[in-house]
Amino acid sequence: MVRTVDGSEPVSGSLEGGTVGQVPYQSAPNTTLFVGPGTSGQVLTSNGATAPSYQNPTVAQSPTYRIFTSGSGTYVPTVGVSYLIVEMCGGGGGGAKNTSTYAPGSGSGAGFIKVRFPVGTYAYAVGAGGAGATTSGNDGAPGGNTTFGTLQASRGLGGFAATNSEPVAGGGFVTTGALQVLQSIQGGAGFVGAGLTVSPGAASFWSPPSYGASWGILATVPTSFGHGGGGGGVNSNNFSGSAGSGSGGRIVVTEYY
Repeated sequence: MVRTVDGSEPVSGSLEGGTVGQVPYQSAPNTTLFVGPGTSGQVLTSNGATAPSYQNPTVAQSPTYRIFTSGSGTYVPTVGVSYLIVEMCGGGGGGAKNTSTYAPGSGSGAGFIKVRFPVGTYAYAVGAGGAGATTSGNDGAPGGNTTFGTLQASRGLGGFAATNSEPVAGGGFVTTGALQVLQSIQGGAGFVGAGLTVSPGAASFWSPPSYGASWGILATVPTSFGHGGGGGGVNSNNFSGSAGSGSGGRIVVTEYY
């Protein structure tokens, strides 16, 4: 038998006092205690100088999305959410209609903004798209602003009816308070209609320009699609109907846990 230097027998390799599945730990110098056993799938977690404990592992939860494309109301966060990322744009402006052979100005695109918000309850409203002019010589209607709490994504403006008029500027954003702005994009400016049968509607972050199938085609009015894009301008010599309408705004709330 192997003996220690002083001739005594070595201490046995087994610890006494524990049960199956328990883990030993030192509660004090020269004092050994046991903890557990936990249940299957749990993990042993340090609690500093106090006894360790078995915990259920934390499972990362994927973000959830809340999308609003019209109306107004109150956003209430899902239980357990840590913070919010809010993306939104206003409603696009409507196109104008004039009496000449050429089209007048089109509506501009709405502004887009992406902001980090603390968890909370917030009032919101989604801006509608502006209507296109129905009769000759009239400007398009502006879209509506989109709001979430103290944040505003500004609307697109309606196009001007006069040929060779200045294009209307795209929408921006307004915010107050200590919010973290992650991204902001101004809406596209409206097009001027000189030399065109139709004036393509301006783009926004969520809407391309509306001339894809309509540039120079008399049979199709360039109406915006997507969210926040401007409507196209037209003339009464080639179009009996209304100018193109802007598309409505949008709010996307991403909830992180």
